[in-house]
Amino acid sequence: MTATDCSLSRALLVLGAASALPGFAHALDAACVKALSQANLKQIDAPAFQSVKRFSGTSLEVIKAGGKLYQRMGGEPWAVAPYSLQELRNAVAVAEKTIVSCERGGVEAVDGKPAQVFKFSVRDPVAGTIAARAWVGTQDGLPYREDSAAVKATTSYGNIKAPM
Repeated sequence: MTATDCSLSRALLVLGAASALPGFAHALDAACVKALSQANLKQIDAPAFQSVKRFSGTSLEVIKAGGKLYQRMGGEPWAVAPYSLQELRNAVAVAEKTIVSCERGGVEAVDGKPAQVFKFSVRDPVAGTIAARAWVGTQDGLPYREDSAAVKATTSYGNIKAPM
């Protein structure tokens, strides 16, 4: 796997497509899947965002500002991301096809804002079935949090500046 492939794979974590939590229901609700995809596309199209994901003893931070993507892995310096916004949009379509179960949970607050909880599982050719939760704002439709046994992630949208 090249560094670019690795970076894009890690970027897909932004989309909530690679997380792990056992025990969710296994019903595929097409409207639920579509809502998750729309939230991910809305995040990509937001004027700015900052996503921090912690996994496997490291972190991936991605910032979108001024129409550009930046990333840093762990303690590495910031760099322009080696993938485009269009590649992220394409990854949403690919990730959507891997979802094998999806259901809406309750509404919970994330940073004081109400968010719909989505419980979903994806099929991964290496890891098997991977389950996760995502919190999507009920008022703006943006994803704010992801949680699994392997990944903990938060995304913010206000006061985001380019790191370089």
